[in-house]
Amino acid sequence: MASTQTTVAAMSVPTNPIPEGAYTVMVPWAETWVDETRVRNEFDDSEFGTIGKVDLVHRDQGKRPHLKIFIHFTEINPDYKEHLEKGNEIKVFYNGTYFWKVRKSNYIHNESRDTPKKKVELC
Repeated sequence: MASTQTTVAAMSVPTNPIPEGAYTVMVPWAETWVDETRVRNEFDDSEFGTIGKVDLVHRDQGKRPHLKIFIHFTEINPDYKEHLEKGNEIKVFYNGTYFWKVRKSNYIHNESRDTPKKKVELC
């Protein structure tokens, strides 16, 4: 499958990054060397579901720079979805004992960001 990596700016998201009808999960912390191909391969090997889109968000907060990863599924394993819907996490092992914690994404797009601010206001 062709890579369609999207890097989202950490502070401003002008349009909704979540594809319509997608079920989105989030990896809150991943190393900066992780790329979309690695994410797709590991989640495919885990039989998580069909990935429609991956967003890698660079973060500078915390101990050191890292990525927050949003994975948008067009289809998801129903057992995994049920587990996530209960507020639980899933560990996806990617290198022996190293793993990513996977959570249901709670991102809600603020539609007001889509509307440009007025430059002039009559008083």
